[in-house]
Parts: sequence; structure tokens; C-alpha cells
Amino acid sequence: MLVLKYIFLFCWSLILLSIVIFIIRSHPFIRRKKNENLNLSEAIYALSLLISATLVLVPLLQALATDFDITQKFYPDKVVTTLVNSGSLISIAGIFVFILFFVTARGLSTLFSFKRQPLIEFNADNVPYSLLRAGLLLSLSLLLSPFCNTLFQYLLPAITSPFYR
Repeated sequence: MLVLKYIFLFCWSLILLSIVIFIIRSHPFIRRKKNENLNLSEAIYALSLLISATLVLVPLLQALATDFDITQKFYPDKVVTTLVNSGSLISIAGIFVFILFFVTARGLSTLFSFKRQPLIEFNADNVPYSLLRAGLLLSLSLLLSPFCNTLFQYLLPAITSPFYR
């Protein structure tokens, strides 16, 4: 059963990573450069997006491992449906948290660089601007990723214990 658990976690993490890569590829500066190479500032920012997603996905996968253990021990008759339901709920919450970090960091970056257009700055290879945005995103992810674990724990299936008098 342990091998099945790790196969499940591996497949689920591949699915989540492909969703994150799809979200990052839908960013305007990557979408407009399909035939060109990314410059240094765009590569720095894309790397910070991947690291931020990793900081969110690590507690998510830990919660999925706990979910697998709970489901296996307390709901043996409906393992697959419970895993898919709770795993999907936890994964959607994780993707939502990643997008929330991304949008919040983008909003905070406007406080430092008011009236700057990100596409123009990335196209001009403005490395300090991309370092600022990447630093804001990573610091926000590092500060708030411990709270993600608590959020994911709330979404785990309930353990019902019998009450004896």
C-alpha cells in the first residue's frame, strides 16, 4: 500500500506541476515570446514564479499524504472517491493560494514602481525591476506558506471517533 501511496502522490504532483506551468505560460510576457528567447529579467521572474509555486505545493503534497493515510484507515470502502474529492479540494485551494500570492505581489510591486508597465519593463530587460518583483513574490510566499499547511489541514476528511459513555 505504501508503493500505491507514493505513486498516487507522484501522479498528483505531476498534474499540479503541469497546472502551474500552464498558469506561468499564460503570463503575458511569456505568451508574446513564443518564437523568441526570454531575456534575463523575464527568466528571473519566471524562476521566482516556479519557486513560489513550489513553496505552496510542498505543504499541499504533505496534506495529500495525510489525506491518503486518513482515507485508507477510516474510509476503506470508498478510498478512490474520497481521495479524488478531498485531493481535488486541497489542490484547488493550493492553486488559488498560488494565484493569490501572484496577484498580491503584483499589486505590491506597483507601490515600489508606480506607473510602470510590466511588459515594457520586461521587454527592456530591466533586471532591477524583475528582481524587485521576484523578491516581493518570494518573500510573500516564504512568509505565508506556513499558513497554507493549516488551510490544507482544514480541508482533510473528518475522522469520526465513536463516543462511548
